[in-house]
Amino acid sequence: MRNEFGAFSIAALGTLLCLAGSVQAGDVSGALVGYWTFDSYTETTVDRPVGLPGGTHQGYFPDMSGGEQLAYTGIIDSKDYIPMDTGKFGNSLYARSTNNAGNSQMTVIQNTAAINFNQESFTISFWEMSQYRNVAGGGWGDGRGRTQWFAKAPYMPADPDNVIVEGYGLNLTQNAFSLLGNKDGDNYGQELLSGAKYTYPSGSDADDSGEWCHWAITGTYNPGTDDYTVTTYLNGTAVDWNGGAGTTVAIANDIIDNDGDLTLGGFWRNNGYSNQRSLSWAMRDQTAGQVDGKGWMDDFAMLAIDLTAGEVAGTISVGNDAELTYSMAETQKLLDVFRDGAGEVTVGTRKWTYATGLTGVDGELTGSGLNFTLVLDGVTGVGLISGPDSVTGDADGDGDLDAADYIILKQNMGLSVGTAGEDGDFDKDGTVDWDDLQTLIGTMNAADETQTIPEPTTLFVILAAGLPALLKRRRSRS
Repeated sequence: MRNEFGAFSIAALGTLLCLAGSVQAGDVSGALVGYWTFDSYTETTVDRPVGLPGGTHQGYFPDMSGGEQLAYTGIIDSKDYIPMDTGKFGNSLYARSTNNAGNSQMTVIQNTAAINFNQESFTISFWEMSQYRNVAGGGWGDGRGRTQWFAKAPYMPADPDNVIVEGYGLNLTQNAFSLLGNKDGDNYGQELLSGAKYTYPSGSDADDSGEWCHWAITGTYNPGTDDYTVTTYLNGTAVDWNGGAGTTVAIANDIIDNDGDLTLGGFWRNNGYSNQRSLSWAMRDQTAGQVDGKGWMDDFAMLAIDLTAGEVAGTISVGNDAELTYSMAETQKLLDVFRDGAGEVTVGTRKWTYATGLTGVDGELTGSGLNFTLVLDGVTGVGLISGPDSVTGDADGDGDLDAADYIILKQNMGLSVGTAGEDGDFDKDGTVDWDDLQTLIGTMNAADETQTIPEPTTLFVILAAGLPALLKRRRSRS
């Protein structure tokens, strides 16, 4: 049985078109080795690899990096819900602990060389939200469950050595979050990595309680010591572990380099898969009438490159801005231009251009409409500025789409030599034809409030008046 849920968002479709088939120019786009947007879910048990979590609604989310690293999902406690819900961008990975029972979905990406970092710098970036999290104090209770955001670690049998071996992850338990390693001899196969633990101050609020927050873990590889300098960012700010231990920790390459699977919203314990730590376990507030624990994850990206503090902060800014709401699919294009130190890129109707002499802190975003300024390095004053892109279909170059553009297309229908946008060749295939009319109509339909387009009735009259002539020309050429 095979069912498909959801639809690719425009951003996700754009990612497929941009990334599939070849590595793109630019450091960041080319470094995207795994990317799960969770915008569509295919429910099927056909050709499912042996050994993955079972349960109800088994299926997978596609890898939008252009690879074939499917995120296999199953509701391991046999509850009846689809592990996909409205997310930060389009849809998201969704976990629901019915009646707050600890177990829910388990998502596994089988290990590949692409997502296993070995003596190469890396970044892991994602967004997540809990329905309710309470970190005001310790102990178990509503909002004080266990959340394993991700773990990249192999199965470890019980072993009396009781030492940390290969594997790493990010976890929150009760009122603290930490980087975890894989510890043999331990029931849950995990232990603190380099003392990297942050405990929320008493009385404080959780960042992800009812709000989307962003995490980024960057690892800069050090050849001389064969280890990584690892920084964890929460909402664009580097975490100061234990309130004074510093914002970076050293982790050996042997820990990062491992053949374990990547699990999202759970972890691999010594006797197999477990969901004792779940995106949704205890994520409810009974005083507010919440019965089920709920949690969400979105836009999980793995890059074989270490983003800078400014790039991480910029990712937050363009992702949270109500007008932009850029996922990594769009953000990577901006970062490519920034790293190239020159050039421009068009995202939607905005053209982003490399710029110097900017003022502001890392990640600062100002502006509105089509005109934004994004600072990606506050020290050197470097970043990008945006402005309106040339409008596809604007044959007469007056900045809008109207009857004049349609008339130019109509007059040049059939031309196939020396054509350009000003002739009506809007898809730039060298011929003015029926496809160009479809391009013009599509641009009009997609135009937002920043563009000037005819009223629907006017557009209908324009097209209706000229359609017979276009059809006649089309038939004469076929």
